[in-house]
Amino acid sequence: MRITAAVMEKADAVLARRKIELEDVELEGPREDEVLIRVTSCGVCGTDKGVIHGLEPFPTPGVLGHEGAGGVEEVGSRVTMVKPGDRVMIGVPYCGRCRTCRRGEPRYCQDDMGLTFSGYRLDGSSPMRRPGWEKLAGRFFQQSSWATYTLALDRQLAVVPEGLDVDLTGPYGCSISTRAGTVLNELKPYPGSSIAIFGTGGVGLAAIMAARMTGATRIIAVDEVPERLALAKELGATHAIEHGAGTVAELKEITKDQLDFAIEAAAGATPPVIPGPGSQRPGGREANRPTDFATRRVLLRPARAGG
Repeated sequence: MRITAAVMEKADAVLARRKIELEDVELEGPREDEVLIRVTSCGVCGTDKGVIHGLEPFPTPGVLGHEGAGGVEEVGSRVTMVKPGDRVMIGVPYCGRCRTCRRGEPRYCQDDMGLTFSGYRLDGSSPMRRPGWEKLAGRFFQQSSWATYTLALDRQLAVVPEGLDVDLTGPYGCSISTRAGTVLNELKPYPGSSIAIFGTGGVGLAAIMAARMTGATRIIAVDEVPERLALAKELGATHAIEHGAGTVAELKEITKDQLDFAIEAAAGATPPVIPGPGSQRPGGREANRPTDFATRRVLLRPARAGG
């Protein structure tokens, strides 16, 4: 079928950002475990931005987009979890066959890079091509949803409940799930603990809302933008710090020098918001670089944490 997609081409120079233009392209029908989706909305994530600027690996020509949502148009022969007419959001894919997937941890799928950044199915094929048969990298996170229609794996979809605007659900599959999952499934703040979230954009706010669901009694938002901090307080932060030279001192005062957990959610900030060593207690844990994602169980799956 003929669709419209935002096709990214290789940059003319090494340090130049890649070019993106709307084009008419061909999209094949779904395979047995795939679903054809009419895309009604798609987020623009920092990962997309990284690819455009050459900071993340992805082949060209290709189509980005990995926070898609829309309506099911057609399903493959083995699809049972969704049906035509369902409203769905598209999460991050996993193979369902590797060791970690079989033990119930698809967020650590061993085929992660092949399914997310290769631009193709695991067998090397792509469902998107230009009218002249030039193959496009049309499987970014197995969805490439900067398009009017796309294909996705049935296992990476979640049906959107009635009463919820489907066009607001795309980020559940990325920014919301990575940081909410980090808090609820990995850090697991205990009663009376403290947690600081550095950066209060969409990712940081997801962590704050999740922390509010735990036993943490001090949920500290750190940012450079006062308006973001005000929203963070509305959504569950107990304290707000406008980042500056005194950030570490304020953290120590609030936590009595006993900060239990820290989350970095300010990737790309200039200057960096993270104050660095000295803000956590011995044995405290820090989570950074979200790497894991949501599945159809709406979306609270962890990112890798260390510390």
